[in-house]
Amino acid sequence: MHARRPHRIQNFPYLGGYRYFVTCCTDNHARAFVSPPIVAALTTQLLRTCDAHSFAVLAYVFMPDHLHFLVEGRSDQADFRGAMRVIRQRLTVTYHTWNSGDLWQDGYHERVLRDEEATAAVAEYIVANPVRAGLVENARDYPFSWSIEWEADQALSRRTVNRSALRTASSADQSSVRPTYCGLLFVREVCSCVLRR
Repeated sequence: MHARRPHRIQNFPYLGGYRYFVTCCTDNHARAFVSPPIVAALTTQLLRTCDAHSFAVLAYVFMPDHLHFLVEGRSDQADFRGAMRVIRQRLTVTYHTWNSGDLWQDGYHERVLRDEEATAAVAEYIVANPVRAGLVENARDYPFSWSIEWEADQALSRRTVNRSALRTASSADQSSVRPTYCGLLFVREVCSCVLRR
């Protein structure tokens, strides 16, 4: 027996730059998302479809029997309901490459994030699902999840400047100090240390 289709918010346009926390459950809670090749193909389709419909994917997790994801509209024309129809259709077609039958329960659940709700907190909640379910001890060890916050952490760690290198540079001769690039961050501290000498 299928769960009743969730209702959408009355008088809400579902258009534009809103953020949505979405949950799609598999039909009869089937463990559809356990095979790496299947989940990889579904992930690719999710990302492509969201991009084609002007949505940025901020986080996702494919749990064995459901999918959570967080998206944000990137234009005034970003149509959430239209995008969700296509996402569910394309993921079903992709899934049928390996398996037949219904993939989804009827409908899906969405929560429109309020302005004051932090994207990072919702993204963290999403990717922590496998930990809460006892599938892994560390969220980053789960193979079927991703968060823009993780990307930001990685970018930050690539840009982190070793402070001892800066101290060494500040005591070096001006001719031996060159500006340094760390990721996208231009390290001006080295230059300013030399100029203050």
